[in-house]
Amino acid sequence: MTARGRLVTTTYDAPGWGTGEVVFAGDVPVYHEEPRVGIARGLGADTPGRARLVAELQAYFAGGRDGFTVDLGASLAEAGATVFERSCVLAIAAIPYGEVVSYRDLAAAAGHPGASRAAGSVCARGTLSVIVPYHRVIRSDGSLGPFGVGGEPLKRRLLAHEGVRL
Repeated sequence: MTARGRLVTTTYDAPGWGTGEVVFAGDVPVYHEEPRVGIARGLGADTPGRARLVAELQAYFAGGRDGFTVDLGASLAEAGATVFERSCVLAIAAIPYGEVVSYRDLAAAAGHPGASRAAGSVCARGTLSVIVPYHRVIRSDGSLGPFGVGGEPLKRRLLAHEGVRL
């Protein structure tokens, strides 16, 4: 249970990618699992706010959208994010579609130069994958680094989807 009440899981299909899941507290997204084959299909979106985000995710995976209209402040508050986590997530959200930054650059953009390892930890614990483009953060040597359940192959696919040449 969260401050906003019970959690609701919504699934969606993204052709060519699989089935994704979004967990909401009310209409506030608190977790997103990237589409993949093997996720059981459950309930679709049942409120306008949830339906909007699902439609945006489907459009992103179809190549017709480069961002999301999510109130990250509400999502971060729901998650109990620290000031540092909040600054990192907002800096990640500001990375333009089709571009990448290093963990070092992320830490600096978040106002914490020298905290690149901690910024990497924020990425590793990120719960709103793709909505917050954690995949756009890479190592300073140009290698991808780890990425959630789908690992480096999914990170590479998401970046290729956005036109990033590695």
